[in-house]
Amino acid sequence: MAVVQGQDKSPLETKSEKIIAVVLDAGATFWRDSSGEAFVTIPNEGRIERYPVRSRDFRNLVLLLYGDAHPAATKGGGTRPGSASQHSLNDALGAFEALALRGAKREPRPRLCRGEGNEVWLDLGGPDWRLVRITPETWQLVGGADVPLLRPSGMKAMPEPVRSPCALQAFRSLLNFGSEHDFRLVVAWLVAALHPNGPYPVLAVDGEQGSAKSTFCRVLRRLVDPNRADVRAVPREERDLRVAATNGRLVALDNLSALSSEMADALCRVATGGGFGERQLGTNGGEFVVYVCNPVLLNGIPSLLTRGDLADRAIALTLPSIPDAARRTEAEIWQNFDAAAPGMLALLLDGLALALKDAPRLHLPRLPRMADFAKIACAAAPAFGWTTNDMLDALEQNRVGTVAGVIEADPVAVAVQGLAEQNGGWSGTASELLAAINRDTPQERQRERGWPKDSARLSGHLRRVAPALRRAGVEVAQTRTSTARLVSISAAGGREASSASQRHTPIQDGMTL
Repeated sequence: MAVVQGQDKSPLETKSEKIIAVVLDAGATFWRDSSGEAFVTIPNEGRIERYPVRSRDFRNLVLLLYGDAHPAATKGGGTRPGSASQHSLNDALGAFEALALRGAKREPRPRLCRGEGNEVWLDLGGPDWRLVRITPETWQLVGGADVPLLRPSGMKAMPEPVRSPCALQAFRSLLNFGSEHDFRLVVAWLVAALHPNGPYPVLAVDGEQGSAKSTFCRVLRRLVDPNRADVRAVPREERDLRVAATNGRLVALDNLSALSSEMADALCRVATGGGFGERQLGTNGGEFVVYVCNPVLLNGIPSLLTRGDLADRAIALTLPSIPDAARRTEAEIWQNFDAAAPGMLALLLDGLALALKDAPRLHLPRLPRMADFAKIACAAAPAFGWTTNDMLDALEQNRVGTVAGVIEADPVAVAVQGLAEQNGGWSGTASELLAAINRDTPQERQRERGWPKDSARLSGHLRRVAPALRRAGVEVAQTRTSTARLVSISAAGGREASSASQRHTPIQDGMTL
């Protein structure tokens, strides 16, 4: 950084005013977010760095600038960096906050953001502060830019993208996946994770012990959002989940044995976009509200998609077991990752550029539940040598398995499906339905926590599992009269239940509106 050696402008100039002058002379600009928090963009030794004004990193940089600009004499006749008191520093930071309140309003993000127009900026996280600028035409490395990208303390550097003809095959060899369909969905999910706008599908990975689930997830995280803790335990509270979502691009949770209904609902909000609010510290009635929308990555031994609402927003992968002869050491895996990552990231950026260009105008004959993701996946597919129909096949196959898994894991859904299959249909009140499924359900199952104990709880449970049952060929309709809740069940021959042979209407790749 070019240092301006400070000379007192007047004997009355305070030390805090000297600090302010040094920072402004360095080219700092100040801005704020929608809640009024102050941020700074400042050139430093050829880099363009960005910090919250009250962060430790910016305070340290201010002290360095001031110390170099106002050296102090030593007893030996030399000089040392000058020092500023905490009082003077706090006064200067207050002035910077005032400047920020008159500055531009922007929305800071970790790792990536959308710029003006249809471009995307990606912070590689390296010490040189280099960025990648992605447009609908191409992507390129940029030395620096004034964009609202911040670096939380846990962020680590990404590999620098370099195109390689063998990138896809090298990346494929790193992962333990069950089918080619699964691999295509993983790649599509990675492209979506680099897209600035959600909603995003939850990627839920399960498999038996030793199927390399944690390594699988760490590989994905290190490719698009490396962190000091690539995967972490499930948070105890929603507040902790919100903190993780605002301080990283991905929310990656490891080794889950189950998900509570509250945490499943919170993860749905994170993936599809939602607000988290709590009382603002230091106030009686103020509220602190944060909107988050992040890709979510989960892994565990059992299936984590037992709730239909979460499963409806998810890609489910079951990893196969690994024979002992095929196992590799951690050192070998990460050595291969370091070799493959630059080429694979470049390929993902190629896919993202295609998605930015074609997804908004891509027309699909039938949109699946995760419509935004489906359009991004299909638009990006040619970058990897796949067709739109290849990607739609993968999405359809995965949805079939997910629907079956939700029903198998839900005893009420199993009971309702069995009732429909036995009789072809059923109608009556919710109380009569509860009595009917109780007759065919063992007492130990009825004593489980999730089993509905009355008609009101059964009605709510049916609304939650109705989408999965509908895709499995069982239609559940509810109406309410002044005296009772009425339920109608019909076996209609599902759209997705028998879909091992069902296929979507073939379309031409690149078909647009």
